[in-house]
Amino acid sequence: MNRFLRDNPYYPISEDDIEKFAQSAIHQGHPGLEYHVTQDKSLIRTQFAKNMIRLGRQLGLKLNTVGMFTGKPGCITSKHIDGTFGHAFTWRVAYYAKGEAAPLTWFKPVTDEASIRIKEIEHVGDERNAPPAGYTEVEATEVVHTELLDMHSAFVRTNEPHQLDMTTTTEPRLTITATFTPEISWEELNERLDELNRNN
Repeated sequence: MNRFLRDNPYYPISEDDIEKFAQSAIHQGHPGLEYHVTQDKSLIRTQFAKNMIRLGRQLGLKLNTVGMFTGKPGCITSKHIDGTFGHAFTWRVAYYAKGEAAPLTWFKPVTDEASIRIKEIEHVGDERNAPPAGYTEVEATEVVHTELLDMHSAFVRTNEPHQLDMTTTTEPRLTITATFTPEISWEELNERLDELNRNN
């Protein structure tokens, strides 16, 4: 089992839905990634959102959030976890809708609050230099794993420090993402995915 990333073969996202999300996500200028909470009701009614509800049911979960990350080419994100210290999102499903393949690196987990530099920001859009919602920067140095995000979609571990390197890319990045509830561990997710694969 890969401790950090697993390909997602379920429910490919349509070009029509990608364009709908792209039109609603305007990058505000943060030098890295920006997270956009989906408040547009038309996006909640997309086939993508309906498919995420189906995927959640197949995994014994409920859809929690649908959102987007946008990224500027030539940038690198800070080292971060998704969520806040002590209450991070363990994983999310991500669809790499626009932009070139880029490496995602994970670091040895941070274990003390002294290493946390920025607390959770409510949402992006009002402040040009605010980090994404649920994006907590951390001081981490020891690399433990790197994956090139060259797949269409993946389940991504997000509760351990990670960093996306877009320095060699030339195209704007759009990642469409979903989280689920209740929270389950990465190991439990993989067990449920294995069971789903056996039944399909």
